[in-house]
Amino acid sequence: MQTSRWIAGGVLVLVLACGGLGSQAETPREATASSSNTEDLPKAAPNPQHGRAGHTGVLLPDGRVLFAGGHDSPAAAEVYVPAREGWEAVGALAQPRFGHAMASLPGGKVLLVGGEDPAMADPNADPTGLTHAEVFDPATNQFAAVAPSGSAFLRPKAVALPGGHVLVVNCEVGEVRAERYDPSADTWSSASSPGRCAEDDDLVAVDGGVLIGSGGAAYELERYDAAADTWSKTAPAPRKRTNRLAVLPDGRVLATGRRSQADSEPDAAVFDPKTNTWEPTTAIPRTFETIDHASFALVASGDQVWRIGGSSGRPPKASAEVEVWSAEAGTWTAVDPLKHARLGASATALPGGQVLVYGGRGQSGGPPLATAEVLGR
Repeated sequence: MQTSRWIAGGVLVLVLACGGLGSQAETPREATASSSNTEDLPKAAPNPQHGRAGHTGVLLPDGRVLFAGGHDSPAAAEVYVPAREGWEAVGALAQPRFGHAMASLPGGKVLLVGGEDPAMADPNADPTGLTHAEVFDPATNQFAAVAPSGSAFLRPKAVALPGGHVLVVNCEVGEVRAERYDPSADTWSSASSPGRCAEDDDLVAVDGGVLIGSGGAAYELERYDAAADTWSKTAPAPRKRTNRLAVLPDGRVLATGRRSQADSEPDAAVFDPKTNTWEPTTAIPRTFETIDHASFALVASGDQVWRIGGSSGRPPKASAEVEVWSAEAGTWTAVDPLKHARLGASATALPGGQVLVYGGRGQSGGPPLATAEVLGR
């Protein structure tokens, strides 16, 4: 059984009481906190102030979620405050940007690197990436420039490594390269790069290193050994387009991607980095998505993985479908759809098993959406 309720500003809280998800419904922690110990705090805005698409959110140590830059809001940043179910503006970026990467640093700060400067975008020329990097400090709510990277990053992915370094991989086809950032010394160094990396591939941290998704016709992921600075291919995956990744609490990784033309291929599979083995999942319920487009959001929240929205068709049409995979039950379950169909939205896991879905583009593309929804059990 599924129930839902709307909270301030049109935010949806989806409550799941479905045996197929392997858990019982529970009251969201954020909802209880907001009614008890935040009465004296200034009221947060019920909705985000900016539309964003193709962006990411970073959970801060204090429970807020940071969003910075992006299409239509390249210099603006704001945070979602779960305890007040609202939004607050923070300082502007040192460098306006979109298509950039963000990664958490030791101590709670956040690194922003690469992307494009909208003031330098030329529709008649190839886009140029940025070497500019900056750090957000949640204690001051301000951004400050740090040492620039050695090379320009146009469509980068970034992830924290053991020991506090950050690995940044440029994910433009034909321009795959990598660097490591040392926040303690504020320095950059070159790093080995994977064999391939595309804009819709995911880069995630696993035990001892990093995994990167492999789209197109590939059947394997690539794994980065942080100590040796080397990449190696994993065992072959049971399906193509295993480029979208979500890490489970036990260290396994659910890999999925665009729907394949081969009906015999599973929709997703689980990779175990410890044993270098794969286990296919049951089929994903949706029939909406096609091989042509993806743009769905994928996020792990506890032992569940949420696959949210997406697109299909030419031109792409946004989807409102949501499915949840349960590690306990080993099955996918379709749940209530989004209020707004979204492609290119972000999904961020919140404390207490909830998921914040923000931005993206609507049914026929168009400008980024300045709306958000909270899904959870």
